[in-house]
Amino acid sequence: MIINVDSNVAMCGQLVTPMRVELPEESPTLADLLAQLAALCRSMEFVRDNKLGDDVRVVLINGKEHYSLDSRLRDGDQVTVVVEIVPLGGG
Repeated sequence: MIINVDSNVAMCGQLVTPMRVELPEESPTLADLLAQLAALCRSMEFVRDNKLGDDVRVVLINGKEHYSLDSRLRDGDQVTVVVEIVPLGGG
């Protein structure tokens, strides 16, 4: 099953979006997708205590906001991960 992933940032140099992520066929969830993204980008917190991690502001599945990690994904879904961008310095 292929999920199309987009984001407001390129994450860790490994996650250059848009990208296609392959997930197992057996009813994958948003948690499965975020776990796979976390494996590619260990410096970002995608999930924490069974909720969206601190680095993730919102996740859109086919244009609709989803906050439950149990949200089911289907082949061809468009998932947008909106990440909070924290300034590294001031001026």
